[in-house]
Amino acid sequence: MCSLQGETRYSSETERYGLLKQRAAIGTEYFTLLVGGQYRSSNLIIQSPVGSHLRMPDEERNESKWFVDVKSKDFHFGEVWGSFLLVQSFNFELQKQTVQSSFLDTFRSGNTVYGSNRQVQNLGTEVTGHITNIMPVFYVGDREKEFFRIGFGFGPSLVKMKGNPDFFNGNSEEAPLLALQGAGTTQEKIDRFGDLALLRNGKPETDPINVYLLSRLSEGNNLELFGLYQYSKGNLDLGRLNGFTYYLLSQNSEANLTPLQIVSLMNVARSDLKLKEKYVSSFYLFFEIPFYDVTFRFGYGGPLYYQENYRVRFHNIDLSLYIPIDF
Repeated sequence: MCSLQGETRYSSETERYGLLKQRAAIGTEYFTLLVGGQYRSSNLIIQSPVGSHLRMPDEERNESKWFVDVKSKDFHFGEVWGSFLLVQSFNFELQKQTVQSSFLDTFRSGNTVYGSNRQVQNLGTEVTGHITNIMPVFYVGDREKEFFRIGFGFGPSLVKMKGNPDFFNGNSEEAPLLALQGAGTTQEKIDRFGDLALLRNGKPETDPINVYLLSRLSEGNNLELFGLYQYSKGNLDLGRLNGFTYYLLSQNSEANLTPLQIVSLMNVARSDLKLKEKYVSSFYLFFEIPFYDVTFRFGYGGPLYYQENYRVRFHNIDLSLYIPIDF
């Protein structure tokens, strides 16, 4: 222990310290591993090329997990501020969407959003991906390691994601019920439905097979092939289909659809989203409070960028307890 202005402090300028001697003397470390447990909530907002919006809040089973961040040594300037480099890497898996309430919501379970007509529901959709942040962080705090710090970081993030979100305001499984109404033969109605989905979600540069099937949905076995293709890509979860919609479609004697055709039709309106890895700008705001060997951190931030005419925003909140290990 060392003394500063007559007070006992935890950090040291001369020797390693900590319960397991995991901390280096002040300013002598090269880098630090931040090892601990974390609760992370990722909220994703996407605006599609045609202006429709998607909101996917994280109310998932894997919100709490172990993590390891890497930070450089502190470069302290002046009396109360400094800088370091922070590296973070994490996966996200979003399986619920915020949608407008509709006439079929009585057959779904969901949480109302702040008393509005919007609900968070499990629609059988999913968006998964990975984010890696590498950013310089500027902080306000003492050069010693047991004091409160608040900081802000800004730098590049590598983002990759894919999935089958519903840009039809949560009504993708209900849309086939409306698509099979009106004038024309069943084949003509299915073709119109495929064309509508293609205009909203088709991207020839990313998935030409998907676009080909949607543009000729009633020809031959294209409807069945579309369902099998989406299933092979992991975009179709049979266990999370809307059973009430399936029942109503199966009772349409005029359409006379097979079970595979019904399942395929229920997935036509979902977006086949696949955005390749891209470096984008990201920010991170945090404060941390050390309690001897353990540090608590609250962080908020995420990337905001455009890709393939999509506008993508992440809002990541993390609550972390970790042990810093200096090297």
